[in-house]
Amino acid sequence: MKAFFSVITFLVIGFNAIIGQGNLNIEQIAHVPNAEKLNDIWGYVAEDGTEYAIIGTRNATEIYSLADPSNPLLVKRVPGASTVWRDIKVLGNYAYVVADQPGSNDGVIIINMTNAPDDITFTQVNPVVNGTSIERCHNLYIDTSLQVMFLAGCNGNNTPVSGVTAFDITTDPLDPKLINTISTVYSHDVFVRDNLVFSSEVFAGQLSIFDIMDIMNPIALGKTPTTHFFTHNAWSSDDNQYVYTTDEVANGTIDAYDISDLENPARVDVFEPASIVGLGIVPHNTHFFNDFLITSWYDYGVVINDVRKPDKLIEVGHFNTGTNPNCWGVYPYLPSGLIIASDIDNGLFVLKAAYERAAYLTGKVTDAETGNPIFNAIVQALTEQPFDDNTNPIGEYAIGDLVEGNSEIDFYHPEYEPYISETTFIKGEIKELNAQLTKRPIFNQTIKTVDAITGEPISDVHVVLQKRGLEIEKRTDAEGFVISDYVSGDFKIIAGKWGYKYEVMDVNFSADGSYTIELEPGYQDDFIFDYDWTKEAPNTRSEWVRAIPIGTIYNGVNSNPSADVDGDLGEFCYVTGNGAGGAGAFDVDDGNSILLSPMMDLSNSPNATLQFNPWFFNDGGSGIPANDTLKVFASNGSEKVLLVNISENTNGWGPLMIFKLADFIALNDQVQISFEASDDAENGHLVEAGLDAFLVELAGVSSVENEISFQSNWTLFPNPVLKEINIKNDEFDGLVNYTIYNSAGTKLDEGQFSGAHKTIPAPRIDGVYFIQIKSSEGEVENKRFVVTQQ
Repeated sequence: MKAFFSVITFLVIGFNAIIGQGNLNIEQIAHVPNAEKLNDIWGYVAEDGTEYAIIGTRNATEIYSLADPSNPLLVKRVPGASTVWRDIKVLGNYAYVVADQPGSNDGVIIINMTNAPDDITFTQVNPVVNGTSIERCHNLYIDTSLQVMFLAGCNGNNTPVSGVTAFDITTDPLDPKLINTISTVYSHDVFVRDNLVFSSEVFAGQLSIFDIMDIMNPIALGKTPTTHFFTHNAWSSDDNQYVYTTDEVANGTIDAYDISDLENPARVDVFEPASIVGLGIVPHNTHFFNDFLITSWYDYGVVINDVRKPDKLIEVGHFNTGTNPNCWGVYPYLPSGLIIASDIDNGLFVLKAAYERAAYLTGKVTDAETGNPIFNAIVQALTEQPFDDNTNPIGEYAIGDLVEGNSEIDFYHPEYEPYISETTFIKGEIKELNAQLTKRPIFNQTIKTVDAITGEPISDVHVVLQKRGLEIEKRTDAEGFVISDYVSGDFKIIAGKWGYKYEVMDVNFSADGSYTIELEPGYQDDFIFDYDWTKEAPNTRSEWVRAIPIGTIYNGVNSNPSADVDGDLGEFCYVTGNGAGGAGAFDVDDGNSILLSPMMDLSNSPNATLQFNPWFFNDGGSGIPANDTLKVFASNGSEKVLLVNISENTNGWGPLMIFKLADFIALNDQVQISFEASDDAENGHLVEAGLDAFLVELAGVSSVENEISFQSNWTLFPNPVLKEINIKNDEFDGLVNYTIYNSAGTKLDEGQFSGAHKTIPAPRIDGVYFIQIKSSEGEVENKRFVVTQQ
């Protein structure tokens, strides 16, 4: 649906923040719950030195006195539009507030704090841009050196203003006057420092930089796409040599860019907290302060990074804003050093940070014989919680963490002999340690693939050789051989071809050698290799994709998987669409997205069984409840029959589904399996589907853990059916739901009964039908039956 939607040697003292383990270097001074949901937050300091927190709620802007930081007091509530988005900035004694809600007319609410806390007044104005009165904006920033207000992402009179506009608020703080338009591309967030404007163009997925030395003639300088192409906010270092961005998507990151060349920003690091990688957590707003970044992460809380080395962002502080954090904003600039943070659901937090520096280790890794740099070597500190880096093209690395004491450092590259050195980490210091690695010897290896039944060579087999840091993929020749020189060491060999099952062999290349790999017939695909499945979809974003899945989240639930099925080979699976962004960015839209297997010859395999793990997610939208499906069909060139219709969320990867194919279709040399995910175009919902661990065993069900027997509990009789069909399971006594489908997967009837036996009317038209039987314990069986009046 379219939606906005590395072993410790001596003493090592360290701690990486892990979700659920509490806080790191940040303590709570006060917490004030709120009956309303919150959004952004900013700070204000009165002339007498009293500090205030100014917070946006769904329906107002609230001002809290921090005269006693342990007991914040609400001193003023300024009403405004009911909105999810509210943004606040301060200049002098005035706070400026914008709201972004369709249909609202807040414009800019200006709060006069001169006589706080006793007499706080406010006014609402609608600045004019080229004859258009601004009604709402997503964001604003005030450059206190220029004393200019910049509005971003605005609309007025249902007309988009969109980009970045600059306003004079010094002539009359209560009457902003347009100075100039800086950019017309939609800006989600704007930051300004030293005559440079940083515009986060979220829908373009890029950061753009403008020179406003002459504000009446702004100059577009460089721009850069951010890692996840959903650029939410940006904040530069005090010297404007680096800028840091956030991508507001599940598994999003903080990016660091070297902008010493303003026309060519260069990404130097990408950061995501180690303890939440792959969990779908979303970063929100980051701020630079004294070579630290202070960032709000929705489901993680407040994170502090040491960015003294911008090419290696180190997490040195973390605070969970609640048992279930939902942190929106953070403000670290109060003179007292206190941090104030807003959590959407959990309220206002007053925090105190230790701002502890990390211990860094840098250096260069080179070839011991030639002196040339070694690219992509792994450098790992073998601490209690290891941390590492890979060398860049000129052999340089940088690692760091909150550690102190002696530690071993492992330097590793798959083409070089292992090398371990030692260092002493000291917090706040940057130490240097170089390494020279010696090349491993090269050995000639012959690998041959043969049929396990006939012993005949098999050509065109995918053969992948894996070791730490190295993966080599080959194809066997016409005689089934792969012959090549490989570096010494331990390898895993995986071989596979459509029509065969995988074979895995662990080997050690310590001399010239030869290996024969026997492949058993069958059809196995964990998608570690590309076997050219056929795809058809109404649009590119809905298409099935063989990929390492990128997780997305909807209402706290995984909608697209963030990893493939546990226990299979590799990390790949098939998913419907695969990209960063909101849950609705790459789901199935407006029709059927079909994934069709290559042809299978099952003509001599009457006991062939199909098994796979499905993923199905269906939610969101408006109007009618989610009503979409993932249907699985088998075809043989002349008929196509339904195996299963999945209409309920699998809540992650679903359990292994197993089908004896001859119970559903006549088996020949043209059998194919199709997976069809559908989205009802008239009642669009979020639809995501996935497939992994596909296997057709030619002689029956393989031996697997927690094997689910297929079609073994319930019986149908008679079959063929005349007028009535009986469903029976003598060992069952509980509640049962059943659904009848025709061969095209259309639902014809459904019902519910208790007990071990039920007689129900058969469809009146001759043909092939399917009944899905689901017990109250969640066990599902699918049965095929034929209706005939003859």
